[in-house]
Amino acid sequence: MLTRTLLILAIFGFIAIPAFSQQADIDAFNARKDQIGKRSMFALGGWAVGNFAVSGALLTQTSGADFHFHEMNVYWNVVNAGLAGVGLLGLRKGSAGKSWQQTVDGHYGTEKIYLLNAGLDVGYIMSGLFLTELANRMPDQRDRFTGWGYSMMVQGGFLLVLDAVMYAIYRGHYKKNLSPILNNLEVSPMGMRLRF
Repeated sequence: MLTRTLLILAIFGFIAIPAFSQQADIDAFNARKDQIGKRSMFALGGWAVGNFAVSGALLTQTSGADFHFHEMNVYWNVVNAGLAGVGLLGLRKGSAGKSWQQTVDGHYGTEKIYLLNAGLDVGYIMSGLFLTELANRMPDQRDRFTGWGYSMMVQGGFLLVLDAVMYAIYRGHYKKNLSPILNNLEVSPMGMRLRF
């Protein structure tokens, strides 16, 4: 009787250990993903704070197109600071305990957001270029449109670089850490199985 009990426990132990190991790997992947997300939000928030400090100080010391450049920098970075704050609040709870499917869906969702944002960033840059061109056609608004246009190009350029870098980091994280886990997972009509 004792031999049969030990045999059953050994079989279930060999089955359970890989399942726990799989979840531990997924939890480690998610913890690193959350860490990357926090760094991204700190970069965006740091950019916002830097813009508040520099452009906020220079608002009182400039005029014309330079004033409007710094004015738009401050306006733009109110949004950046808000996004960074909301992003950090969202990351507080962490991603531990998510299933592999939730992990994959969440990861792909994050990558798609960065790609979408990169497209928007190009739009911001082009809008800034449009404003600077419009300034040449509207002399009474030249300073405002020139300043705002250059600000939008600078802000869009920073965001484009940030989003492209973050997409590359997330993609690399997936390829290095999640793809090998998923390659050992087999899905069939009968259910899922972990290969060794």
